[in-house]
Amino acid sequence: DKLYFKLFGNKPYRIDYEKYPNVQREDIDLVIKNKEGNPIKISEKYRPIDYNDILLEVYSVFPNKIGWALESKADILTYWFPNRVIILDIPKIVDIFESNEITKQMHIIDSGKELCSFIINHKTYYFWVVRARNDTYYSLSVVLKFEHLDKLGINYRVIPLTE
Repeated sequence: DKLYFKLFGNKPYRIDYEKYPNVQREDIDLVIKNKEGNPIKISEKYRPIDYNDILLEVYSVFPNKIGWALESKADILTYWFPNRVIILDIPKIVDIFESNEITKQMHIIDSGKELCSFIINHKTYYFWVVRARNDTYYSLSVVLKFEHLDKLGINYRVIPLTE
């Protein structure tokens, strides 16, 4: 929460999902007011290992339930790694994925990870698709390297975490 205070000048309000379960479905983990007093909705993701990319869930249950990367109503996505945090423009990601019908380009993959091609804005991109198997279903996520974020025009900021 110190980082949010440093960035926005206010302490964040963490969402109580028992009280507000609909907010969790909108992929909002906390809300903070910026210096002008306007609320900013934040989605947080954590990865214990920094692979120099971000993982975006396209399907939480393939092919029936869209994942958080397309359902998010957050204003920003903070992706936490052990030594840094990446702040991303999640509405831009949602817009790119929706306008290019990423879900229609997805298919079940045979292994845990497969390199797949996607047409975005009339260009072909190659992203790793990761399959996570649960008891009775699969989730599918797309791996975006930072070079992909740059090429797609997705704004992000890298903030080193210091002790």
